[in-house]
Amino acid sequence: MESAAVKRDLDLTINQRLNVNFTDREEGATHHARKSLTMVEKDISSFARFLSQNLCLEVLLFWKEVEQFKTMFSAEERVALFSKIYDLYCVPGAHWQVNFKGMHVENMKKLYTDGKLPDDVPEEVFDDAQQEVYELMRLDLFPRFNEHLAEVASQGETAEVVAESIKQVLSGTNPPATRSFTRFTREQLCEEALLFWIEANDFALLFQPLDQQTRAQAIYDTYMGPKAKFKVSVSDRIAQSVAEALEKKEVTNAIFVTAQREVSTFLEQDVFPRYEKWVSEQGTGDVSRKTDASALIDEKRIGDRGAMRDALKALIDIPEELDAIRVVAQKLDAAEALEFFVDCKKYSLLFNDQDRRETADRLWFRYIDVKADRLINLPDHITRKLQKEILENKSADQKLFEAAAADVLNLMTDNIYPAYVKEKQGVASAPAPTASQAKPPSGGGGGCCMIS
Repeated sequence: MESAAVKRDLDLTINQRLNVNFTDREEGATHHARKSLTMVEKDISSFARFLSQNLCLEVLLFWKEVEQFKTMFSAEERVALFSKIYDLYCVPGAHWQVNFKGMHVENMKKLYTDGKLPDDVPEEVFDDAQQEVYELMRLDLFPRFNEHLAEVASQGETAEVVAESIKQVLSGTNPPATRSFTRFTREQLCEEALLFWIEANDFALLFQPLDQQTRAQAIYDTYMGPKAKFKVSVSDRIAQSVAEALEKKEVTNAIFVTAQREVSTFLEQDVFPRYEKWVSEQGTGDVSRKTDASALIDEKRIGDRGAMRDALKALIDIPEELDAIRVVAQKLDAAEALEFFVDCKKYSLLFNDQDRRETADRLWFRYIDVKADRLINLPDHITRKLQKEILENKSADQKLFEAAAADVLNLMTDNIYPAYVKEKQGVASAPAPTASQAKPPSGGGGGCCMIS
């Protein structure tokens, strides 16, 4: 690409402002993160992912922060932002330390007298340093980013290849590899680590205090907080430090750096080895297949409880089918049953005892406690055992919800599966029974889809 064209494309990319207007977490930001994982465009988010995996995201962030500095009108604002930029990017050991070749940091230090800044700082104080990082992006980083994108430009939007490393997945420059790994995480119900990493990486591109506070709170609530729906595996110490920064309103674009690094390590050391095993068990390097659900949606299975149960369980593992099953479950007033079953599967895949204890409490108060807002019906003996294990023994056993999940699956098998098959196949039939009308086969116990 010609130098002038590179400069034009670079300027268009790095001057983009990230969209922060995601109000519905599940349908907004997480949808954006999923799209970012599997579709790479020449935008600032994709470029930032590439830089992050090449350990030079700070170059782009510094350039953006300086652009922000140039918009400051008052001397007081310039002094405050100078201090922030200096602490985040210039101090040795800073979160986003930039390794300048020039004497820029030494020149900045001269502004301090006895550790204090003057009442104003020159508007051009960062010009030379900003020009240095811009030339690095123009001459090296952005052309390399373009080369990676060009390598996969001819590949289809649904193609998959085996990912070589977690770095390749997160860098965003090989969409087919990322799609393969993403499909694995969705099937294994551990996609939240990837979604968090993408959102945290995008968050670093925010510089307005109000944007930072709002989005940081939403990310914390979604992935790290006590009621997080997509709980990620980070230490309590890191989660607590984020919570404290939010409470004190001391949010910077580095608030998730430590958590993001811990999640990256988890992906590399835990999830990726399981992905490699998953690929090898498929017996082929071509992972471009899509799960064929047609054999599972078969009217001939209706009446055979075992066959229906196995089919429904497999369908729930297919993200596209799960979304459609949710619609049917809603019509049957059985949405809580389905979500409980899905949450139980996620619980069984947790590795950390503390995470399981916290999740067990959340499931109890969300679905089983008499005051639960999404109350399901379970047999008394299962409820009593869960109450003892969760509330008294503080159990973190991986099989804690196994019996409850099995009972719920049986009731969904009797009610949801037949309705789903008929809807998918377009079979003319009477309206599907509601949860209160549905009855289990003789000998069946109580359950969440039936009001006794």
